Amino acid sequence: MLIQVSASGYKRFDEKDMKRLGFIRRAKPLGYTLDEIKQIIEKSRKGKSPCPMVRDLIQRCIQTHRHRNLMLAVMSGIVHGLRLNFLEYYNWSVSEEGYPFEAFSKKEKPNA
Repeated sequence: MLIQVSASGYKRFDEKDMKRLGFIRRAKPLGYTLDEIKQIIEKSRKGKSPCPMVRDLIQRCIQTHRHRNLMLAVMSGIVHGLRLNFLEYYNWSVSEEGYPFEAFSKKEKPNA
């Protein structure tokens, strides 16, 4: 990538460089590291298909995201449980909202 600098100090990129920068900007939020993006670009520049390598990277990202999502779900459940316990223990809530919690209460219907 040959970067030209204008007289006013702005960097100027050609169309090929802009496409490469666009690819980098789209790949980064997907979880690719800059080193992995560099490998993909180099393979593509050499005329080789980066598809097998990209598929491997995608599989690794999927596994990482599955693990992260599982951990977030577990942490969410823990935080929710702690919040409920805290509200019940300290009886904090918005006044006149909802109804008192009665665990396992059985309401009998009058016989007609």
